[in-house]
Amino acid sequence: MYYLIKTNLGVKKCVDKNPNNIYSNNMNIGCGNSLSFPNNVQFVKTITINCTGTTNSINADVYTDYFTAIKLNLI
Repeated sequence: MYYLIKTNLGVKKCVDKNPNNIYSNNMNIGCGNSLSFPNNVQFVKTITINCTGTTNSINADVYTDYFTAIKLNLI
C-alpha cells in the first residue's frame, strides 16, 4: 500500500492511499481527506501536488508499508 502524506505546520496528514504507486508530480488530489496509515512506513519520494479547490501547489511525500518496502528493496 502507498500513502500520500502532506505536512502542514509540522503535522503529517494522509490525504490518499492506493495499493499501487500511482503518485506523480502535478497530480490533482483532494487534500481534505484524513486517512489512517501505519507507523511502520518507508519514505519513497517527494512530489508536487495540486490540491483540488485551490490554486496552490504543495510538496507531498509518498510512503509505502514495511512489507512493500522490503519487496522493492527500499530497506
